[in-house]
Amino acid sequence: PSNVGWGRRDFEALPLSVVGGRPLSSGGASLERHARMYSSLWGVRGAEESAAVIAKHVRAAPPGAATVMLAHNGPSGLGSARDDICGKDWGGGGGGDWGDEDLRLALSDVTGVPVVIFGHMHDRLQGGGQRSMVCRGADGRLYVNGARVPRWRTAPSGCGVERLFTMVDLEQSSGGWAAARVEQVWALPDGRVTEREPLWSVDDEVEQIRQSRSQDKREQNVA
Repeated sequence: PSNVGWGRRDFEALPLSVVGGRPLSSGGASLERHARMYSSLWGVRGAEESAAVIAKHVRAAPPGAATVMLAHNGPSGLGSARDDICGKDWGGGGGGDWGDEDLRLALSDVTGVPVVIFGHMHDRLQGGGQRSMVCRGADGRLYVNGARVPRWRTAPSGCGVERLFTMVDLEQSSGGWAAARVEQVWALPDGRVTEREPLWSVDDEVEQIRQSRSQDKREQNVA
């Protein structure tokens, strides 16, 4: 099936395995708010059962495949500031963790998922400002939010439209699969890319860590 919610789709030729988070999530306490729907349609009751379903599909992914998590909303635990990747930016000044607890539980129970991709939390914040769209979690995973708006625009020629895509490059090493870079691209219906915007790369991350350590060392020497 093309819908991977609480499921998995394997692309053996790549090799890639896409595991889906909870369907129809709107973040926050949506699992509790819509408990009857989830129980009636999927037979899943509560965060722990949801997490168990997600984790089961991760463990069943083909050995050697790059396993990626795809969800509508991101997990809890990635920050509570209004501009954090899943931060609540509305209602009384905003602030608060709007991530999904069941997705956090599932990810804490599995290994071998280098990247978690989701949307729902738009890049432009209510009241102004811009959301952080890529972050490295405390668990070492890369979290990517693709909810940039608008998602389409008129092509420069005036004919047809361009659509926005978030691209994640994965590379394999002896230690397994890992994210190498993230970018957003505008593309025409025939696949031609008209604009690229780099969002993150592992090379830039390594350089930032190196510079931060050098700065800390200089400050220690001054002290």
